[in-house]
Amino acid sequence: TTPVSEEQIDLIYAEVLKLVVEEKQFQNTDLSLKSLSESLHVSPQVLSQVINQKSGKNFNNFVNAFRIEESKRLLHLE
Repeated sequence: TTPVSEEQIDLIYAEVLKLVVEEKQFQNTDLSLKSLSESLHVSPQVLSQVINQKSGKNFNNFVNAFRIEESKRLLHLE
């Protein structure tokens, strides 16, 4: 694994949440670890490590959790 400081991990994770949640990137069906890592200018390995460490989920489960919550929210509006 690539050594990443706790401070870097926190900063990268904050950016991940900004893109995935605030900018609703989870709605992008083409979202991938590679595309998100390119947006954040970090390697896919570092991004994967950050998401795993901070969320306790792998990339796919992390993104799908937001998709599921959005689906639940939309179903309650109907």
